[in-house]
Amino acid sequence: MTRKHKDIPDQSKLWDEQHKVRGTKGPEGYNLQNVPNESAIRLNNILPLKSRILEVGSANGRDARYWATQGHEVYALDFSQVALKQLKELAIAQQVEQLIVPIVWNIAKGILPLNSLPKNVGAFYARSALHIGDGEMNLLAEQIDSILLPGGKILIEGKGAADRKIARSKKIGRGLALDEYENGHLRRVWDIDFVKKLCKKMGWSIINIGSNTEDWNGTQANFLSFLIQKDK
Repeated sequence: MTRKHKDIPDQSKLWDEQHKVRGTKGPEGYNLQNVPNESAIRLNNILPLKSRILEVGSANGRDARYWATQGHEVYALDFSQVALKQLKELAIAQQVEQLIVPIVWNIAKGILPLNSLPKNVGAFYARSALHIGDGEMNLLAEQIDSILLPGGKILIEGKGAADRKIARSKKIGRGLALDEYENGHLRRVWDIDFVKKLCKKMGWSIINIGSNTEDWNGTQANFLSFLIQKDK
């Protein structure tokens, strides 16, 4: 994200407040707490056994904890301490805490905590979590490449221009939009051409570009999905 726009609230505080509710109450807290996203299942199905996965935006860890039940080691990054506290408690309850490394980290500048991460990660995953500008996204790609194994997978999902919340938001440049109807949540507007150019620059192969629609409490959400591979 960028702090050049004075009307952008502190995103970590906003998400702390959301996770206090979403992680323990309502449909996400009660019904979906231990249910992985379809994208997490899809990633698991193409990974070697006992892979290392780096996830940005883990929240309470329903994807991270699922991968851990499958035997993978997960480095779970999130800037919400509230969310990671929930993740730790739920991981202990599921007896998978030994396979999950929670790390409080803000990806806003496009930088990973490389000193806290292994150098042989098998997959990078971010679902509706990379709300950063074009420049930061290019920097993040270089950081991912530096620790991703050859043949490693990258799975990113995010909202595109067709999504209702994106359409109503104020575009502030660099691929970002500010949702004034949700207390100033910042979102990246994902664009297929941008991802293609990024992959060409990095020498990555695009395995699949897809889209999916979800119904969330009666509201339709539209996502773009990018499955990418590091070839060398």
